[in-house]
Amino acid sequence: MKTYRKYHFHVWKTLVVNFKLLPFKQAIHLPIVIYGKTQLIISNSSVKLLCSPRFGIVKFAKNHEYFYPTPAPSLLFMINGTMVLEGDVRFSSGCTLRINDGILQLGENVCFSGGCKILCNNRIFIRAYSQFAFDCVCCDTNFHYILQKDGLVKDCVGIIEVGNRNWIGNSTTLMRGTQLPDNTIVASRSFVNKSFLGYHDDGILIAGSPGKVVRLGDQRVFSAQKEMEIRAFFKKSKMTEMWLAESDFFFYE
Repeated sequence: MKTYRKYHFHVWKTLVVNFKLLPFKQAIHLPIVIYGKTQLIISNSSVKLLCSPRFGIVKFAKNHEYFYPTPAPSLLFMINGTMVLEGDVRFSSGCTLRINDGILQLGENVCFSGGCKILCNNRIFIRAYSQFAFDCVCCDTNFHYILQKDGLVKDCVGIIEVGNRNWIGNSTTLMRGTQLPDNTIVASRSFVNKSFLGYHDDGILIAGSPGKVVRLGDQRVFSAQKEMEIRAFFKKSKMTEMWLAESDFFFYE
């Protein structure tokens, strides 16, 4: 009970998830911690750690930004699925993680805000430090097949690849076929289903439905220290609309 009061996680569900998905020597460290009202549906699935096992590598349904209420129900569904973890990952309240006959690989410090849905029936790879704002959908399948007038039926599953340090705006949908390079920003409510790996500029901004590149060279500032400096500048200089970065400015830590 002392541990529960200190960390406020669901003890029984945490034990079930770890000992169902991980080898015993890794499970005893409780790398996956379950919070809130989380429904568990798990069968014939596994988690592979590419980092040292320790407590709380994955924090599932822990409300860390309060875009959704803490009691919002969440779902962890894994049937014949594999999740590969390279480091810390956060799923906030109200998230759905559904892996059905698929492989989901997540880089370190990947973050999903409240209400996100990750639906993996084939292969999704999200690299390090990428963040999804609230109500995003990342889905590598159309779920059903379509018979075309020429008699052909295309496969309904595909692959999604998200590069390092991507920022996916709220209510955005990434569908099968999506490939995003490093330092990509996707504007809110965009729909993306194709590859943008041909862009070699250091940062692109995608917007619209379907998503198109609207600006080159933009990057999100991931450095907490720099964000504090910029916020302090605008609070002090309320009549100024732009801040000029110095030549040695760094976007992330």
